[in-house]
Amino acid sequence: MIETYGMTVTRTLYDTDFNFWVAAQVAALRQGQVQNLDLENLAEEVAGLATSQKSASAVT
Repeated sequence: MIETYGMTVTRTLYDTDFNFWVAAQVAALRQGQVQNLDLENLAEEVAGLATSQKSASAVT
């Protein structure tokens, strides 16, 4: 955790090492370990992929 102007900010693996976070999420998914998933950030990334794919297909 980091203290900034009296507020506490929690830094996660997602914030500090994105590539390792992705590998950990993939491993948890493949092993069916739903309890080990970072569901909030994983949902954001999947939604972002859908948006970028939709934008890319509209250009072509």
